[in-house]
Amino acid sequence: MIEIKRISCLCMAMLLAFTVGVLAQVEFSEQLFLELAQNVNEIPYIEIPDYHKAVLDNGITVYLVEDHQLPIVELEGYLMGGRSQENPQLPGVIDVMTHMMITGTANLDEYEFVRFKALHGINLNMVTHFDHLQITADALSTDKEQLITLVADVLQNPDFSADYFGRIIQELYQYLAFSLYNAEQLSNMVFYSVLYAGHPYGTSYDILTMLQSFPSLTPEHLQDCYYRTVDPQHLVLIIVGDFSADEMLALVEDKFGSWASQGVELTRTPVIVDQSNYDRIILVNKPDATQGIMKMGINMPDHSFSERVAFMMANRVLGSGEFSCRLMNVLRSEKGYVYGVSSGVQYFKLGSFYAINTEVAEDKVWETRKIIKEQLELIKNGTLPISDEELFSNVNYFNAFFPQSYRHKIDAMSNIVYSVEALNWRENYLNELVAAYNQLTAEEAQAVFSKYVFPERFITVIVGNKDRILPAFIENGVEVEVIDLF
Repeated sequence: MIEIKRISCLCMAMLLAFTVGVLAQVEFSEQLFLELAQNVNEIPYIEIPDYHKAVLDNGITVYLVEDHQLPIVELEGYLMGGRSQENPQLPGVIDVMTHMMITGTANLDEYEFVRFKALHGINLNMVTHFDHLQITADALSTDKEQLITLVADVLQNPDFSADYFGRIIQELYQYLAFSLYNAEQLSNMVFYSVLYAGHPYGTSYDILTMLQSFPSLTPEHLQDCYYRTVDPQHLVLIIVGDFSADEMLALVEDKFGSWASQGVELTRTPVIVDQSNYDRIILVNKPDATQGIMKMGINMPDHSFSERVAFMMANRVLGSGEFSCRLMNVLRSEKGYVYGVSSGVQYFKLGSFYAINTEVAEDKVWETRKIIKEQLELIKNGTLPISDEELFSNVNYFNAFFPQSYRHKIDAMSNIVYSVEALNWRENYLNELVAAYNQLTAEEAQAVFSKYVFPERFITVIVGNKDRILPAFIENGVEVEVIDLF
């Protein structure tokens, strides 16, 4: 062992000496930096892993990928529905349901559940999203049977009347109560509630309503939610790792095959755009705030938006969050008002949104909002259109870093499978996306941005001290709604 360490140290020393020698011959200069920055990256290709797909008799769709590099098995599952299925009168009930499901089952009480995971080295989690529940789990390949057994038990045999029900409610209630003092959580609560008024997307962030409804929740509410939303025909499983595909499929059929579908139909409540929200400004007064949290946004088409690639690249020119984007250049580099500012689209099945987020000194909130709207308008009306250089910079950046998100087979499969099964996109959409943004012209990006962005329609939600934020708006004759929660 000592000899091996000596050899390793010697190799490291030789490598260091070689590196220093090479660097000593390079003269670092601004010119060298510019040459490196202008390097044109190759157009990447995302490898789609070889997979085996099967559909069980009860409707569960299974994707299996053999990967024998490491002795592990990784599972990811999508249970379609998510917060879009919530009862607006009982927001948050799906989150409570998932917490209960990963705390214990009808077959394993809380202690046994924890002990089973520990004995078999299983990581397991379930997260609620707008359009689906996401299940993730992993273990060593020697424990693959126990991994599949536990996931199957969690999904099929919840115990909502378990003695930890009251504690889960109290824990989530305390978290929600604490969230009222978090500026970012407050911003999201108001923004989603206004943008998605009356829709489950909006009520699922309504902290105040959840604080009122949680004490009255019962196990029966959770059981009813489970029966209305959880069904094998809406489940997609992705399993990647060190196993035989045939043996794994047999194991999945053994553990999930007896789960009978009840024919549950998911509801699809369309998002209605409320035009009375256009240019609305809401200030949530938080007296102890030292900065102003600002979120500006508008409704966008749903996930089927056909011009999303052009819009994505146009948005990166405006607000990628990189120093080269326009909002960062003006608000940070030139004005020094913000540390960071970024914008982007969140796509959902029933209605999406485009938002700009920043945090700014409270006496600069009005001017920052004014600058953001000016920058939107400069692109919108073509006064300062997207240039070839700006587009190339972002395309080149994507070509370098886009493939890094899909180095691991589970990451590539998760993205591909959700896109195919939930969004009805094509299997090779990742490479189609790469081809699309590489063929995009600045004029096309400009046209799509102008078509879908309306600066005069942006909803603005601000969280901060009204005494330091409001005066500038009043001075400039801008109407602001103030919410006093404290």
